[in-house]
Amino acid sequence: MISVKIKQRIYIRKGPGRSFDVLGVATPGANIINMDDKVPGESYKGINDWYYLTNEKGQKQYYWGGGVTEETSNLTPSGDIRVISTFYRNYNSEFIGIPNDWRQTEGKNVNVAVLDSGCTEIHPDLVSNFLENPFQSVDFTNSGIGIKDNVGHGTHVIGLVGARSTKSVGVVGIAPQCRIQNLKVILDSGDALGANLSSALKHIKKQRDAGLNINIVNLSFGISVPEYFQLAEEIQAASTNSIIIAAAGENKKLLASNGPWCPAFSPNVISVGTVDQDFINSNPNPTFHDRVDFILPSSSLLSTYNDSNLYKTDYGSSMATALVSGLVALIISKNGGQSIELSKIKSELSSISIKYSKDIHNSSLSIIKIK
Repeated sequence: MISVKIKQRIYIRKGPGRSFDVLGVATPGANIINMDDKVPGESYKGINDWYYLTNEKGQKQYYWGGGVTEETSNLTPSGDIRVISTFYRNYNSEFIGIPNDWRQTEGKNVNVAVLDSGCTEIHPDLVSNFLENPFQSVDFTNSGIGIKDNVGHGTHVIGLVGARSTKSVGVVGIAPQCRIQNLKVILDSGDALGANLSSALKHIKKQRDAGLNINIVNLSFGISVPEYFQLAEEIQAASTNSIIIAAAGENKKLLASNGPWCPAFSPNVISVGTVDQDFINSNPNPTFHDRVDFILPSSSLLSTYNDSNLYKTDYGSSMATALVSGLVALIISKNGGQSIELSKIKSELSSISIKYSKDIHNSSLSIIKIK
């Protein structure tokens, strides 16, 4: 038996091998826990070592975070105390239940424009992801720091879509082989302006005319009226050109009295929302706004970040939207990168969705079809 400190969150599962049934989460902290030895499991992507605890019933509960490594850095050794840190690779996508045939191309031949707060493009898990000149990243906010991310939101979103770490510690997005265009439209203060979003959408159309096929636009934020009506034409133009727009659409904001939440309100986008456990417990048969297409349980998602820690967990419809954009990239990629109509994309997403029920647990990232 060894004693360990958890350095990064890892997941407790029913058993080794390819079981992804989550029993709980071990989070970083100062507490030392006793764990039994490594045991071999059915190999999954070459990873077959598992740590386990024996619970009070004599059952083995296995800790696995996409693979487990031991580290002794940043800890003063004391007896057999060790630090366990997760091998993060693809842990977000494992929970969604992506079909094997979707995984094979990993988003290859797909271009995703992420309109957000910018990005820390020198991040080791992102540095090789971006489109190059003449289709490089653009700042539409006239920021003093250019395309860099002062907020952290955009860096986190881009990592969920397409980070491509190959190291023992790092994150991999849902579609790691897609190419990203970082279009900064959110101010360094965190505010979003409709004029910046409009400029970016027009820019995407010009690029398409110049030969760059942007397949997906990720909008992990929203704005309200009157800017919605200014953007309707650009959104319609993108849809007409088979550009898939995934937009964050919280139910409460779509129902706000001050008007539609844009662009999620538009019928020409995929509107993505979230629900937390309190909502699930109190709403066994809820009514959602007509313009929310899919929801995910609100779960903490690890992704790239713009500070010295490099990684951070976050949650909400912004992050759920990024996961859906990654899924759309997989769908288009398995079609050879050729454009697919919005209705067919929604049908494909529905095929891996589950029905909403009170039994949904917030540790699951299952896509939920609500229509």
